[in-house]
Amino acid sequence: MFGGDEQTSVPVILSPPFRKESGAAWTVSIDSTLFPLTDDVGFVTRSILALREDDRLLGPGHASHDEIRTRGSGRYSHWRNVLYFSTSDNSDPNTNGRVYMVEPSETVYFSERVNYALSIVEFYATHVQGGLNGFRDRLVLEIGPGPDMGSVLAMACLGARVCVVDRYLASWRAGWHDKYLPVLIEEMRKRGWPVDPQPVERSLAAQAFDPERIRPVPLSLEDVTAADLGTGGELADLTVSHAAFEHFYAMKPALLSLARCMKPGGRGVHRVDFRDHRNFARPLEFLLLSQASYDELSGDAKYQHGNRMRASVMEALFRAIDFASVDFLREATVDQNYFTEFLPRLRAATDSPFRDIDPALLSTLGGTFLIVR
Repeated sequence: MFGGDEQTSVPVILSPPFRKESGAAWTVSIDSTLFPLTDDVGFVTRSILALREDDRLLGPGHASHDEIRTRGSGRYSHWRNVLYFSTSDNSDPNTNGRVYMVEPSETVYFSERVNYALSIVEFYATHVQGGLNGFRDRLVLEIGPGPDMGSVLAMACLGARVCVVDRYLASWRAGWHDKYLPVLIEEMRKRGWPVDPQPVERSLAAQAFDPERIRPVPLSLEDVTAADLGTGGELADLTVSHAAFEHFYAMKPALLSLARCMKPGGRGVHRVDFRDHRNFARPLEFLLLSQASYDELSGDAKYQHGNRMRASVMEALFRAIDFASVDFLREATVDQNYFTEFLPRLRAATDSPFRDIDPALLSTLGGTFLIVR
């Protein structure tokens, strides 16, 4: 898919009129013969389209459509031959006098993917003793790292051995990871991180994720035993995840499994997004549905939009497990104007299991669990 060297391309000027979609979002059709790779539900970061406003590169690309609508500021998404985009200042692209251009750019594409992965590792490092140096010689268990495997590879290059737990575990993508990994290691060096390049070198040579530092565990967390880690009985020093727990089917079995895989004194950093993933601007809408209706909406990809568990319930489950300590850092709360409009609708939703919930339990939309085994 990403074979060969990147070719020099001439930017394509987008011709108005641009169609108003919603909020800060605008749309325009993209020629599929010039840009055949598009994002879709099967691969949400496939497109290598880069968007410019005059001489300014906009982004990030691959933004959710909701973020484009509600936050704008240059976010965009090339989705099924349509460009959803926002201008740098959320002005009207039809009248602001600027020129909008698109071009295929693997350079921009891989830079964005790498920066996203490293931002996650930086977040983990803020809660790890020793920061970025704290990964060295540690056994790390990461849950649900996503298709790029960037955070896994970066932690391996920081000296960790990483067990990767994911029911839908990503595989090596020939022609894609060959280009991604050199950008990853270059950016880590550029940032002055304490890099060991050998995991990248071994991965490129084997055309597979480094078997010396990376252990794949293609299971749901609730089904994982310590033996599945393949470490000869060694348990994890550190467990991490970023927006994974809100997708679990069975939270208590998952947490019990997590505890069994951690050594005494081991630590965990787990960020959770409690919003309705269909529309982050209206983050509680899925609570209006009956359980049967929500299960039907989710289809085969159960809980792709979130499992609807509220932060207080998840925290109580964490505390019910045999962890030495559990702390929850609240990082995002509901907009009060939206909540004032939402609550009467929830009270009127007779089939919703959340109809009579204490309103105070709905305010938290995101946060991080810090645990010690």
